Amino acid sequence: MSQRDQWSFIVLYHIPTTASRLYSSQCSQLNLQFVGSILEFLPVLEVLRKKYTSSTLPYNVIVPSLPGYAFSEGPSLDRQWSMQDGAHMMDKLMVGLGLKGYVAQGGDIGSYFCRVLAKESDSCKAMHLNFCKMSAPKSEPKETPTDAEKKGLERAKDFDMFGSAYAREHGTRPATIGVVLSSSPIALLAW
Repeated sequence: MSQRDQWSFIVLYHIPTTASRLYSSQCSQLNLQFVGSILEFLPVLEVLRKKYTSSTLPYNVIVPSLPGYAFSEGPSLDRQWSMQDGAHMMDKLMVGLGLKGYVAQGGDIGSYFCRVLAKESDSCKAMHLNFCKMSAPKSEPKETPTDAEKKGLERAKDFDMFGSAYAREHGTRPATIGVVLSSSPIALLAW
């Protein structure tokens, strides 16, 4: 599916086969959008597919690839592309499908898209995150952190230092990963 946005370029979304979407013949109100890797949701979709038919499914389930990730086309390289732009395009996709409202769920990079959707889109009625990275407080807390909070802050600091290189790569040089992943099946397996 293509959506032309206000900057006049086209982003192609990949919503592969029926493996990553379920449509209800009864529902026109509640729709679920999963923002993240399609692979994360295949088991959930299989459970729903076994439990419901299109006439008994209480909602539509749509699992698109994020713009510029997996199988979706990336934005034009002649302009800056922000998280807000990506979220705007995901919202246009959902509205373009004829949906009056939806619930967005996101993990990893998708969690950032979902935050923007929930804050800026009237069509996004709610969000659920399974990844919610936050920065440490900039000012001294009014109360002394508990031992558990201190442990959590230390763990977050360690993750920032040693566990987030892939996120920094995505945020600064995402095309590098694409070139490497498309270079050979071994590169894809190694990633």
